[in-house]
Amino acid sequence: MLRLLGAALVAAGCVTAGCSAAASLSARTRDLGEAEQILESIARELEWSLVPLPEALRRASAGSGKAKNWLYPLAEAVSASQDQSFQSLWNHALRNSGLSLTREDYAVLERLGSVLGRYDAASQCQALAAAGARLHGLREEAAERQKGLAHLYRVLGVSVGALLIVLLL
Repeated sequence: MLRLLGAALVAAGCVTAGCSAAASLSARTRDLGEAEQILESIARELEWSLVPLPEALRRASAGSGKAKNWLYPLAEAVSASQDQSFQSLWNHALRNSGLSLTREDYAVLERLGSVLGRYDAASQCQALAAAGARLHGLREEAAERQKGLAHLYRVLGVSVGALLIVLLL
């Protein structure tokens, strides 16, 4: 009986691992799309409202939970800090945003931090558009990868779980 329970727990762990791997692919695709929308929102605020960057960040944070976790603390830190560079505040907020992104995805967003707040609104909007276009390309790649691998990861988890049940019994 104990052997059967152990085998069932190992199989459940394999299935969970497969489903978790598939979910991480989905989370990356979703978060890339959300980051793209966030950048578009910041660009709209800068271009059409002609407000200072901290206010544009505050207004853009009114969107989703990820935007609130990323932009609102950043806007507050930019307004309060006089001694830290925008780049370091941007990178800190980005690391604490909770986005499920790869190093390449973060690199695109980190490069953007060196432009925001330093140049005129048109240049900032241009940089936001370029970063948004790159994130769009990365999101399409991630969606293709998700489509191809998510089912594979789930099936692999179930198959390895079933194999281990057979081996353990």
